[in-house]
This record gives sequence, C-alpha cells and structure tokens, in this order.
Amino acid sequence: MFRIGEFSHIARVSTRSLRYYDQLGLLEPGFVDPETGYRHYTASQLPRLNRILALKDIGLSLDEIAGLIDREVSPDELRGMLVVKKSELEQELTHQQARLRLIETRIDEIDTPSDDPVDLIVRDAPPRPFLSARHVCRSTDEGLELFGHIAAVADSYRGKLSTPFMGAVWKSDFRESAFDLQAGLIGSGLPTELTIQGGFTLSRGEIPPARVVSMTRVGPAEFAHGIYGSVGRWLERNDLSLAGEIRELILELPDVRTGTEAVVELEFPIGRPSSS
Repeated sequence: MFRIGEFSHIARVSTRSLRYYDQLGLLEPGFVDPETGYRHYTASQLPRLNRILALKDIGLSLDEIAGLIDREVSPDELRGMLVVKKSELEQELTHQQARLRLIETRIDEIDTPSDDPVDLIVRDAPPRPFLSARHVCRSTDEGLELFGHIAAVADSYRGKLSTPFMGAVWKSDFRESAFDLQAGLIGSGLPTELTIQGGFTLSRGEIPPARVVSMTRVGPAEFAHGIYGSVGRWLERNDLSLAGEIRELILELPDVRTGTEAVVELEFPIGRPSSS
C-alpha cells in the first residue's frame, strides 16, 4: 500500500484532489489507519482513478462522473467518449490556429504602408463552364464541407477539366455566417447536372468573362485578408472599382498528409467607378 503522498506521485494527482474524491465517495482509500487517520491506496485503484480523470477531461461534472463510475463504464465506452472529445479539441485547436493567422495578417496590414507594392496581374478572363451549386452557408465550416463534397468527385473529372478545376463565386458581401456562395467544378466535358454528397445538386452554368485583376495566394484562407487589402489599395490608386462578383479559382487543394498548401487564384472584376 501507499500513503496518500506516495500515491499522488504515482497517480500524478494532487493529494488535495484525492481527499476531495474521497469526500465525494468517488475514490475511497483502500485502507485508513484507525489510529492515525492516514489514508493508504493500492495500485489496483489506479484504473478507477484513471476512469474518473478521463471522464473529467471529457468535461463531465463530478456528480455526472459518480453516476457513470458506479455502473462501471466499459473501456470501449470510455474510449469512444475520449475519441469524441479528442475530435472536439482538434477542431477547437484548428479554429484557434486560424484566429492566430488572422491576427497576424491584421498586424501585417497595420504595418504595411499605403503605397505597398503588390504582385497583381490585369487581364481578360474568358468565360468558363461552371458545374456548381449555390448555397447559403451558416458558417465557414459549412462552406468547407461543401468544398469537400465537390473535391470528392473532382478527381473523376480531372482529365476533362481545365486548370483550375474547382472554383467559387461570392454572391454576397463578406459575412462570417449566412454567406451566399456558389461553388463547383470548372471545365468542359461536364454533365448537365450532378448530385453529390450532402444533398447538393450541381447544375451547369458559366462564370462570365470579365476584365479582372488577380493575385495568387498560397496557404490558409486567413492569408487572403492581406491580399484583399492590397487589391483595395491598388484599385483606389488606379481610380478603379469592383465591377462584379469576386471569384476564387482553386489551383491546388490543401492536403495535411503531404503538407501541400492551398493555392488559390483570386479574381476581382474591375471597372471605372460610376459617376454619382
């Protein structure tokens, strides 16, 4: 047997927590010396303690844990709960990393002089066949889900498609939720209609021709903020304005397995400001 201080080192749990778990009836000592009142624990109590800690890490209250621990949650049940929690934490980490990248681009924008040089290309974009679905996305994740469904079928058409093979057109002003997005496959040789996962139906149409200024970004979408700002300053210096819906042409999809980053060409239709 181990005295409480020794057991706290073995279990990596504070003596304060062990005493509290004893008070709640979650983990009683294996033996209490009647003369000294010292608590003693055994190594056989570690599995129960680890169950308590695992359920606590999932986010359950100690009252909820008491109900589960008494009915002996199976290792498979506990493992399933932990997998779900792990997935939630990974998603939260991804969101926080995205927020950090956005903050970094905001800082860069603050430090960028108003006459910053930009690597922009002005050209005439041709009409492009576009097999797409238009959807009002409640969140960025929902928009990414739509792209994921489209990407899942893109490979089967890649030989028939021009490059870029995927694209999106922003149909509304910028919003973090409830934004109107048209996304799909670009190229000839596509069917008139295609139903994909998620219940989306892609219909054949066209991205119209336009005089555009374009720039290519490499990396996460958060990096687009600086590009948009640069384009805005360039438009103002050249007495131009946006003359249509902004397009995003996906040249390369990100792949965490290979470390491939997203490569996206942004097209901004341009024209002379109309006189008020």
